[in-house]
Amino acid sequence: MANSLHIVCFGAHPDDCEIFAGGLMRAFVTNGARVTFVIATDGALSNGPPADPALAATRREEAKAAAAHIGAAVEMLGFPDGGLSLQPGAIEAVDDALLRYRPDLVVTHHERDYHRDHREISRLVRSRIGPVQRFLTMEPLYGVGALPDTLVDITPHAAAKRAAILEHRTQDGEAIVPQVATWNAFRAIQMARRGVEQAEGYVIPPDIYADPSGLLAKVARVRRL
Repeated sequence: MANSLHIVCFGAHPDDCEIFAGGLMRAFVTNGARVTFVIATDGALSNGPPADPALAATRREEAKAAAAHIGAAVEMLGFPDGGLSLQPGAIEAVDDALLRYRPDLVVTHHERDYHRDHREISRLVRSRIGPVQRFLTMEPLYGVGALPDTLVDITPHAAAKRAAILEHRTQDGEAIVPQVATWNAFRAIQMARRGVEQAEGYVIPPDIYADPSGLLAKVARVRRL
């Protein structure tokens, strides 16, 4: 069980934590851990420029509804979509969240992710955590930019992940779900374990950070590649 743990997932946009790590986050919740999604930007550019304040408000509500399927709390930092690297106060906001939550595990995007906001929140988080912090990065979509070195069985939690993604109606969640399911099914094949139908990929950073493997193994079947 993981009932004394607090897991914090930093996502660049309101649907990122669900798409990239929804299964693992649900696994932690069902084993008693607290999970918080810290979302860096407002998502107001997700349907193209110009930024749409009404869309940002809708995406905030979608994020809350999606997180409810996972059992996670949500904190929106509210920085403008598409320009996180230009925002004064971003590093202070990340630092404040880390100090307030004091997480047992920090999860965020990979530093070589395809999206600039994803790369930037990864850089910000990395700059504020210390060597004793357990730290894990999410595989970029389809492994573009970085391939996973760790696979996690999310089969028992695939339905909750699907339901969470579907809440993001402004992002056409119904179209995203089969794409993510296909990606997770491929990672499941790579796990080569009986009964694994869906799996997520992660990258465990170099050992300047504390190894999170033990925490993952408490809540799911894991394979190191």
